[in-house]
Amino acid sequence: MSTKVANRRSERLRRRKETFFLKAMELGEFPGVDIAVVIFQNGRYSTFTSVEDESWPPSMENIQMKFPPTMKFSVQDIKKRQEARRAKKLKEEPKVRAKILKEEPKVII
Repeated sequence: MSTKVANRRSERLRRRKETFFLKAMELGEFPGVDIAVVIFQNGRYSTFTSVEDESWPPSMENIQMKFPPTMKFSVQDIKKRQEARRAKKLKEEPKVRAKILKEEPKVII
């Protein structure tokens, strides 16, 4: 990979990471919402927490003990949901077109 391409990728990732942290900060401003983000890249961690406390973020064991089991999503789960939405949208599209074609044209004078 050329250095130009590598630099472009690096810059794009840096901007996306920055945007992601800004969105996390916005979510953390809602009452009762605490956010913790950890990004591991090239052997280094980038973190964001909305709470300035040494006990935050809690460990996974503490989260599992305190809260009911959470839904865990994998990349494959999210991709399946996206494909299902696209398929549903494609099924509905002909119905919408047929409805538009059945309507009488409006004449504006």
